Amino acid sequence: MDNKQILRFSDDVYFTKEEVKSDLHISYVDDIFKQIEDYRDKYRQKIDLFYPDLFPFKIALVPGIYDRFTALEHRIISLERNYPKEEHLLHEANLCDILTSFQMIYKVPISDDSLIKHIVKEDDYDIPSVTFLLKNYYKALKEVDFRHASPFNENTIRQFYAILVRGDRELLENTNVYRNDEEHDQSFSLASDRIEANLDHLFEFVLNSKLFPTIVSGITLYSMLLYEPFECFDEEMAILSMKYVLEHNNIHLFDLPYETYILSEECKEKLKEVMNKSKNYHDPTYFLSYYLDTMNLALDKIEHFIEEEKNNAIINEEYASSDSFYGLDDDNQETIKEEDYNNNHQGSNSLAFHQQVSLPIFPKGLDPNDIEVVIHELMEIYPSLKMNQAHFYAKHCTIGKYYSIQQYKSEENCAYETARTSMDNLAELGFYKKEKIKNRFIYTPVIRE
Repeated sequence: MDNKQILRFSDDVYFTKEEVKSDLHISYVDDIFKQIEDYRDKYRQKIDLFYPDLFPFKIALVPGIYDRFTALEHRIISLERNYPKEEHLLHEANLCDILTSFQMIYKVPISDDSLIKHIVKEDDYDIPSVTFLLKNYYKALKEVDFRHASPFNENTIRQFYAILVRGDRELLENTNVYRNDEEHDQSFSLASDRIEANLDHLFEFVLNSKLFPTIVSGITLYSMLLYEPFECFDEEMAILSMKYVLEHNNIHLFDLPYETYILSEECKEKLKEVMNKSKNYHDPTYFLSYYLDTMNLALDKIEHFIEEEKNNAIINEEYASSDSFYGLDDDNQETIKEEDYNNNHQGSNSLAFHQQVSLPIFPKGLDPNDIEVVIHELMEIYPSLKMNQAHFYAKHCTIGKYYSIQQYKSEENCAYETARTSMDNLAELGFYKKEKIKNRFIYTPVIRE
């Protein structure tokens, strides 16, 4: 068989023997699949975690899977860099999305469409008791964020479970959170007397693993789903554990809208299929491939929320910005343009203003005739500046004054988005301090010693 074809079934798609048969439209693929397995064996890593039949976990980090995890890590890093953790609107949107999914999955009756927002905002709104599951899961997510510096261990598990069941962190010291098979009609593949030992192996793996945090989190999710260790809320506890592992490794995704890919009816059939493949082949890599796909779908949602918020911010800024930044529009008073103010206050009785520019290499007070010299100096000192940015800054660098995106747009004759990114670039380079007044951003020169 063509070697490229063999590689394709592990790197491009991670197929089982049955899927290889279907793809090739042939009934006998034993020899082909042996070649595929031989290729995977070169990349297999044994992990001290075990299936119910005591077979150890072995993940095959073939180049295709490894590269996808590398790309996922880079995507998350880029996301966190562009949208820092202290931005609350995004977290609110994500949490509302998660609770809305919960509400639909568990058919929690809600008559007030704003109820989920009230839960997330934690205000004094009278939340009906029927939403206890939504409230408790929200508390558990906040707990993931709050205590993420602590190691992932049995105490962490107990607190999450207590929050889901009772709504607070405390369980009686002798309360057993793990299931007892004798009390259930359902037949579990992992005997209850082995749950604690298997989870101890998981805690140790999470503590000591040198793998990517995203890989460790995926294996944590898989292990919890495989073992089904609790009396109830197995899937919820699996997701919380996965997110906790990410948070503990400084990947702040406690509000990642991932729940639907594990809990929803439309995804459960696919999840069951993937779990069975991994279990039958003793290969968690089948699940990790699913985990990669669904993580990227969840990140798509976050990026969609970010894009929406950016667009809303631009609309709000354009709406709030008047033709003149110096107007008094908020009070419905007459707009006063700067040139009108200067014309009306010339003469012997006018006030004299002392202008100080923010760059010490330039004199105090700028003559308009010197602007071209200033631009030339700026471009030589800061080669990353664009000509229009240097031009605008040279004319608008007076300490104590405030300048707007709308000013840049008008004076440099460019699109609003270009003006916004240019002013943000000047702020990032340290020329301006960016501030927000109501729904618009303004920029004031920074003294540069």
